Amino acid sequence: MTKQVTIDFDDEVLVFLDRLSGGNRSEYINKLLRKQLIESSEMAKNPNNITDPRAFIKLPVEERRRLLAKQSEAMLSHYQEDKEWQELQTWDLMDD
Repeated sequence: MTKQVTIDFDDEVLVFLDRLSGGNRSEYINKLLRKQLIESSEMAKNPNNITDPRAFIKLPVEERRRLLAKQSEAMLSHYQEDKEWQELQTWDLMDD
């Protein structure tokens, strides 16, 4: 189902939209918004996944801090337990 709406654009933005849309503004805007809708629903399904910077930056600051702290903890344990990277780093120093 589709609905017809009226949206006001600044002249400069409209020129930009026309250039990007290739002449079909509605299709272009629908694709953009559909992509955002999908990304938002994926973020809701897996809120601990911060691989998409655009979705991440839209989160409240407290939520961003919580997610970053959680991932920092995961990386800390990874680096403490995984000795392979430390061995590689030692070899790099020995080559100098």
